[in-house]
Amino acid sequence: MDLFKSACLFSACQKEEVDMINTEIIEEGELVDINLYGTVVDENKIPIEGALVSVDNHSTITNENGIYHFEAIQAYGPRVKVSIQHQDYFKMFETVQVDENIDYKLGVRMTSLSEAINFSAFNGDEITFEDGVNKIPNKCF
Repeated sequence: MDLFKSACLFSACQKEEVDMINTEIIEEGELVDINLYGTVVDENKIPIEGALVSVDNHSTITNENGIYHFEAIQAYGPRVKVSIQHQDYFKMFETVQVDENIDYKLGVRMTSLSEAINFSAFNGDEITFEDGVNKIPNKCF
């Protein structure tokens, strides 16, 4: 497993968005009404129950099928930040480009904290992983 090369092992995600046609320009910081839903799963695509999904000051918990749903919530556009967290997984953030009164689907795949590797290295040191050795470049940290 080459976790270092893939974004320093912090998280992995996939997102799906519904195709949309923008009908009006949303100004920065403008409140928009949106519907956002999706599924939160683990690395093996198993649903994660009890994940906290938040958009601005709105939050919900995923059900036993990993599904969450926000209906007609107000959020500050044109981009909203969605945070997803669960005690057994790395916390994640996604940004969704939004438009008024459109349904958005955001599916998220979370990485288990058990996948984490603790290591210590200095500029120019080497770290040995199962699949090889990686050299830490100078001025990396």
